[in-house]
Amino acid sequence: MFDYTGVAVEVWEKILLEVIDLPYVLDTLTDRETDHWRHSSLYHDLKVYTESEHQRRTLRLVCRSWRDFADEYQYRWITYHLPESRNTWEHKYALEAIRLITDDAVNPNPQGTRFKSRPRRILLHITTDADMVVFRNTIDYCCPKVTTLFVKCVDRYRDQIFEYMIEHSSKLPMVRCLNIPTPQGHPGPLRAVSAAFPALTTFEMKKDSPYMLKEGDHLVLRDLEMLGTDISAFPGDSFRKWDLPGIIQLNTPVGRYPHQPPHITLEPIKSLGANLRLLNIWKAYAPIRLPVEFWTWCPCLVEFLSFFSWIFLDSPAPTGHPLKRVVHWGYNDDVGNPLATETPRVVRNPAVLHSLECLPPGVTHFVVAQTWTAYMNLLARQSLYSRSQCENILLVMNEICAKRSIRVEDQDRVALGEFLAK
Repeated sequence: MFDYTGVAVEVWEKILLEVIDLPYVLDTLTDRETDHWRHSSLYHDLKVYTESEHQRRTLRLVCRSWRDFADEYQYRWITYHLPESRNTWEHKYALEAIRLITDDAVNPNPQGTRFKSRPRRILLHITTDADMVVFRNTIDYCCPKVTTLFVKCVDRYRDQIFEYMIEHSSKLPMVRCLNIPTPQGHPGPLRAVSAAFPALTTFEMKKDSPYMLKEGDHLVLRDLEMLGTDISAFPGDSFRKWDLPGIIQLNTPVGRYPHQPPHITLEPIKSLGANLRLLNIWKAYAPIRLPVEFWTWCPCLVEFLSFFSWIFLDSPAPTGHPLKRVVHWGYNDDVGNPLATETPRVVRNPAVLHSLECLPPGVTHFVVAQTWTAYMNLLARQSLYSRSQCENILLVMNEICAKRSIRVEDQDRVALGEFLAK
């Protein structure tokens, strides 16, 4: 029988950490080789984290040394909720963690036994002045080990939050995944983030209204792999100063600025597309033709998420392009073909059917990001299509994909052929 008494303490710590640590839930990046559409929901998954907490609490019952070790990893995940959710155990847990860590930092135990736990992931919703006090305490005392930080707020606190984080970035030395609100009054927020958090691997900065470009503002984040912001606000020549050599994922809307012609709207994608493996156009404000040059802008693209009735493929993609997976946000399909030229407009099949024909030959999966029943209801909304027309659209979609050996399925993995056979 193996004698465990001779195992070094460092080895035991590594073994125990494997039990309570999570391979993706507290990570700052998704696996670049995986199917993002299917696996991104695993990242920051509270249910998986909760299960790991059960394991941690079991370990601390074994002996005093295991208890001390496990207690150093308490409160790894803190979620400070919106007001309507503040009676949940999760919110009370967050308040307890912030209070304990803050109290220990301000008034350490006189006997020298400090509260050691430091969270790794924090989400804060700021809606009141009292929340701002919690926010400042969290930044000041709870963040030395934090790798993932999400901050959401109402508009009145945008600038205060941004300025405080930039000024106290030394309190956040390990942050690699940062999601913050766009400030309204800062002269150069992107340059400020680049200077304060130069080691970011994931950065998101979003707001409902358009981001107003500041003269000379740009990002320099050489380790960044995922960017989520409205890049359509920037003219193409502004990207000459951007330095993002490692970017492989881009999440952005397009068409928010109607005064810009389509080639101007897409110029930022051209500027950042050289190494992209995943492109998610999560909102389209107007129909746009995607030129054939797009495939040379994004020669490494493996997964493409978009509105394929409004982001309209102009012509067939080159045969050698590596695209494998396509996810269709179908919410604009109930307007027929928005690029049809008939006047008055004649209702025609959704443009996604044409886009399917133009995809690269290597595509293996096409996902409609709804259930098939919900997609049928969407097509029939406002009586645009009759029931038989809706069924015919799905039949044509299935025929196109079958001809090209593409598996077509809905968000629940139900193949379109299976749905039609019912």
